[in-house]
Amino acid sequence: MFPLHPFAGISYSAAMEESVSIHIDNVVQTFSPGTRVLRGISATIKPGSFVGLLGPSGAGKSTLLRIVAGLLPPTGGRIDFGSEREPDISFIFQQPSLLPWLRLHDNIALPLRLDGRPKEERRARASELAQRVGLSEALERYPRQLSVGMQMRASLARALACRPQLLLLDEPLAAVDALTRTQLNASLRSWHEEDRWTALLVTHSIEEAVFLCDRILVLDHGVLAEDYAVEGPARRSLEWKSEAAYHAQVDQLNRQLLQKAAQ
Repeated sequence: MFPLHPFAGISYSAAMEESVSIHIDNVVQTFSPGTRVLRGISATIKPGSFVGLLGPSGAGKSTLLRIVAGLLPPTGGRIDFGSEREPDISFIFQQPSLLPWLRLHDNIALPLRLDGRPKEERRARASELAQRVGLSEALERYPRQLSVGMQMRASLARALACRPQLLLLDEPLAAVDALTRTQLNASLRSWHEEDRWTALLVTHSIEEAVFLCDRILVLDHGVLAEDYAVEGPARRSLEWKSEAAYHAQVDQLNRQLLQKAAQ
């Protein structure tokens, strides 16, 4: 698998042809003798689905995400994308990590620059994505002139710049305030419904997982403890969060996690 750039939200990808499936086959990860973080995880993720990885700290969520990304070789098992060609992947980390010496439009367009795209295309795509995330008025600013929430929106825009087939998200909204997080969740779900990339999200928030995801994999002590199908409308707006069906699923998952924590 090609290496991912260490900057958050960077994608080395060509134009998206289609989303990809992920086949996780008996993946094991051991960091030192006696420290087994993943204990034979197996799951198949369908193309175009939005899947959450939920569970307590230390359950192995971020480790599994990095194995899927190719940033960490598994001790055992394998990851297969159902194709001879490696997928186009974007990875969004917890911190935006924008380049401080570049203005916002150049930060958003950086994957396109690394991919050798012409300047006119880069500027047009950056403007389009900035409008999509509500940053059109900030394109000439430097990262230091942006709030944390604005930086995170820029990171999301940068991750989508090259139209990835697979978007991997490691708690990208953990550092933003509650209102910004809610707004960005709505935007993420809307973008996914429009572009249909495959998404794998690590989160500690049950509410976030139920709103964003079609399916939730619950990890506990390195094993797949639950495989939960979210029952919700294909197109979701924030209004869905006020409906009984949404709250019932949040409550059900919360009870299940509390029961496992008590065992």
